[in-house]
Amino acid sequence: MRVVVIGSGIVGAAAAYYLTGRGATVTVLESGYRGQATEAGAGIVCPWVDHAEDDSWYQLTREGARDYPRLVEELGEDIGYAKVGALLVTEEPAELEQVRALLHRRYPEAPEMGQITDVPTPSELFPPLSDDLSAILVPGAARVNGHAVREALLRAAIARGAQVRTGIATLTPGGEVLLRPVGSGLPGTSGHPGSLAGPANGDATTGPAGDETTAGPAGVVRADGGPPDGGTSAGPAGLLRGDAATARSADAGVPAGPTAGELPGGRAGAGVSGGPARAERAGGPAGAEVTSGPAEAE
Repeated sequence: MRVVVIGSGIVGAAAAYYLTGRGATVTVLESGYRGQATEAGAGIVCPWVDHAEDDSWYQLTREGARDYPRLVEELGEDIGYAKVGALLVTEEPAELEQVRALLHRRYPEAPEMGQITDVPTPSELFPPLSDDLSAILVPGAARVNGHAVREALLRAAIARGAQVRTGIATLTPGGEVLLRPVGSGLPGTSGHPGSLAGPANGDATTGPAGDETTAGPAGVVRADGGPPDGGTSAGPAGLLRGDAATARSADAGVPAGPTAGELPGGRAGAGVSGGPARAERAGGPAGAEVTSGPAEAE
């Protein structure tokens, strides 16, 4: 099977890694721009407090978090993974009731989260926190260096035969993947969802304007956060995107861990927007790490 993966962030790199592991011929298309989500992600792996209303998405992130220790061993590289624990912090203790109930409900199927404990004075674990805050400790939470994960996955995929091409990718109505050099414009086109079927060889060919076209891959994984049509066409009907809308139906084995939290009923005035702040605990007060503020909330 030939597959084109558009985007080489953590989702695209993971797709390439697992697909090559299953024997697929994979070409990764990367725009080469800096500052993408993988570079900026906080790397918090604590899915058990998220997606209370979306069980399918929660299952994906839960299995990804569970898979990280195996992935670390399989890659054999330092990707910055460590179980450090997470603090869910709020000014109002009553606000923790819903998330506490959610964690207890999910614990039987996810004991790796560890035993949830109340922390009446979280400043004892992380001194910069205010003394009037309350918190829940999730000891099984971890942190990871998303950039290091991406690099390790991509290196492993290349070792298995994946090819990486740099350029701006778009999809044609006929199911072709068009690649242009970074910095060049893309002409607007229109069309209807095309077929992913195409020539058996799938070699890159040169179009009339010097564009390179990978014709008719058996599958396309869009993992660059862009629109399914690449901004120029309706796109192939069989397209998979690396986002919440369709990733739940993709069996790419992506190691996923959310980097932002949603607490049902959370207060926007408690230092976050839409949920409690999280603090990573790394060895107690002296070595504790904290990630808090509006960037933590989706």
